[in-house]
Amino acid sequence: MLLSGVAAAEPLAKTPTHDWGGLYFGGHAGWGWVNEKSTFMGTSTPVPVTVPAGTVTDGSRDGVLGGLQGGLNWQVGHWVLGAAADVSWTDAAVQVFTPSPLLAGGSNLQHGRNYWYATATGRVGYAWGDWLLYADGGAAWDRAEYDGSATAPLFGGTVFYPGFTNARSGWTVGAGVERVLWGQWSWKAEYSYMDFGTFHGAYVPLGGGVINFSDSRTKISVVKLGLNYKIDWAHTFAAKN
Repeated sequence: MLLSGVAAAEPLAKTPTHDWGGLYFGGHAGWGWVNEKSTFMGTSTPVPVTVPAGTVTDGSRDGVLGGLQGGLNWQVGHWVLGAAADVSWTDAAVQVFTPSPLLAGGSNLQHGRNYWYATATGRVGYAWGDWLLYADGGAAWDRAEYDGSATAPLFGGTVFYPGFTNARSGWTVGAGVERVLWGQWSWKAEYSYMDFGTFHGAYVPLGGGVINFSDSRTKISVVKLGLNYKIDWAHTFAAKN
């Protein structure tokens, strides 16, 4: 009876019912949160005009995103190894107003906006039935634009700092789950964390003048829901031959 009961028990690791090996591509949509703190480092003049060095501003922002992804998987039993890449277009923007503690009526105004995020990662997954659980990590890229203005009534009014584009590279880690819908189609839910370190920026005013320097620390979190289609080249090759 004991042996019969053991034999009848359902296995702990359910046999995969889907072959995840092959090339896949698809699209996704989601949301991204940009955690960004900027520290004012000073100006090109000996004396600060609007805010003192060391002033920290919070330029965190968030927004919807959407994009494309693709990758390659290789499956051995329950284990799935792969490489993937994606790009997400976004419009996460913020405006930060900082009143001056040094001058009456003085202030700084900063704008930040992200345009896209991209990653290239390796990943390892575990297949269970028609589910795939995976973790990934690798390189990340981000494109953002910044501009601003400084108002100092005693020194001629408002000075405008035109926008400049900042394309940065960093690293990413994440995790996700994917499940078969039908045939070669599957859906996925994924979280990714991206870290871009500290960017040393110089804000040069229109027509020249006092340059503002700042250090910006940027971390980004994104969640994505996606749809993939897998090309099973092994079966396709066999069918053609």
